[in-house]
Amino acid sequence: MVAQLLDGRALAATLRLELRDEAQRFAVAHGRRAHLALFLAGEDHSAEIFGRQVMTACRAVGVATSWTAFAGDVTEAVVRARVAQAGADLATDGVVVLLPLP
Repeated sequence: MVAQLLDGRALAATLRLELRDEAQRFAVAHGRRAHLALFLAGEDHSAEIFGRQVMTACRAVGVATSWTAFAGDVTEAVVRARVAQAGADLATDGVVVLLPLP
């Protein structure tokens, strides 16, 4: 098997352009931008940084985002209820739950 050298920066730029085009097609078809809701359940600095990076990447291609951070003592029931609410919202197209895992 021959290895293939990839240019990560060029590939990322190509993917961003494709995602931007897809987000524009979505906006035309639905009359609004796609929306991704992110939830941080608990306090975890690394998860927060990752979530912010996801939001930045989404904005760069034209996808709207929202961010909800719960306190460290949040109950599972509260998180589940808010995620269910976002899932039922017709203006929300995707949900990401970030959890501090051991």
